[in-house]
Amino acid sequence: MRTSAASAGFSCRRPSCSGSERHSAATPRTISCTRFEGKGSFRDLLLADTRVAAALGADELDRLLDPSANTGLAGPFVDRVVREARKLAS
Repeated sequence: MRTSAASAGFSCRRPSCSGSERHSAATPRTISCTRFEGKGSFRDLLLADTRVAAALGADELDRLLDPSANTGLAGPFVDRVVREARKLAS
C-alpha cells in the first residue's frame, strides 16, 4: 500500500529547514528531508509522490536512479583543468 508523502505531513529536522517545519505538500525538499531522517528509501518516497508516479513507472525510475548508468562529467572537467594548468605553466 502506498502512502502519499503529502498526506504524511513530514516533520523535517534537516539543517536547511526550520527545524520542525511541517511540509504540507510533497516536494523534492520534503522527499530529501524525509530520506535524511531515515524514513524510507529515496525510490519509495519518489514513487509515493503522485506527480512522480504519474510521470514515471517504477522501471523507468529504477533506470534513472541506477548509478552505473551515470557516467558523469568528471572526464571533461579533468580535461579542462589540465588544459588550463598547461596554459598557466607555459
